[in-house]
Amino acid sequence: TFSPTPRPTPHPTFSPTPRPTPYPTFSPAPTPIPTPPKPTPTPVLIAPSGGGGKKKSGGDSTPIIAGAAGGGAIVLFVIGFCVYCYFCRRRSPKSPSKAKLERVSLEDDDDDEEALHNNANPPKPSESAAAARANARVTADVLLSTGGMLPGIGAVCWAAKAILISCDEMEAKAADIVAAGNRVCDTISFLAILSENISSFQTDDAKALVQQHMFELKDLLNKFQDAVAQFNEKGWLRRKWHSLAHGAMLTTLDRQIVACLDKLQAVYNLANDRQTKLQMDKLLKAQTYALEVAMFKEIQAVSKKDGTTHEAAAETLAKDDAATKAVAQKGDVESHELLLE
Repeated sequence: TFSPTPRPTPHPTFSPTPRPTPYPTFSPAPTPIPTPPKPTPTPVLIAPSGGGGKKKSGGDSTPIIAGAAGGGAIVLFVIGFCVYCYFCRRRSPKSPSKAKLERVSLEDDDDDEEALHNNANPPKPSESAAAARANARVTADVLLSTGGMLPGIGAVCWAAKAILISCDEMEAKAADIVAAGNRVCDTISFLAILSENISSFQTDDAKALVQQHMFELKDLLNKFQDAVAQFNEKGWLRRKWHSLAHGAMLTTLDRQIVACLDKLQAVYNLANDRQTKLQMDKLLKAQTYALEVAMFKEIQAVSKKDGTTHEAAAETLAKDDAATKAVAQKGDVESHELLLE
């Protein structure tokens, strides 16, 4: 007989696991042996406590970790905000800042100021004014060739042509002469419209009114011609002070001519039911005579300051070279005329 082979003495074995576990497991021992804690994925700085080296459980460390993480997040937010403000301040000069906007605004203001300066002192329209006077003379010749279809048109046209010739000869003397020529050009254009609509004046009353206003217009143009002719006399600039003080002004005659044309327009409107009124209204705008305006302001200022009459103030200003030169510049008087004075 054979005795059975004794079985090997079983030794403690570890139970196999399907995959590695994050923490090693040990067989239970009678006396638990403390094992070092496994480091956490994110190191957290924890203040040491006075309770020895005993390990705290995972549940006890959770509030500390959460508090530390929240505090760190707040600190990072504050630091990030400070850095953002710092760099924003550093970049501010390169951005469209207030200083840059103000600089752009000033540049725009400079452009506007330059445009206003150019408009305030426009160049003398010598070429366009001369062309307008040439056209007006041709129109006046046409009106004369019609043979008095419009009552009194012949005398008016002859007076207008004489003024235009004087303006051509003395255009360079002062801007007021150019304005006087423009007034005559508008007058001729206005009369041309009336002549084209002569059929509107069929009644005797209408013809009588037209003739009356045409005679008035002829007298005004003759006075206007005399005022323009004074620019061709020696010493005309200083004598201008005295003529203005006595009321002899191109400005006054200009307004009287416009008023007379307005009367003719009223007759035309009554006869023709206001046709072409807009076109005629454009020709009834008074001209501006810069030299007369500047002189008359000086006369008024001196008269008010000294408590004298306009005639006395004009006498004083006529002897003042500086005052004469100042108004001459405002009236665009030719420099050669100042030397002759």
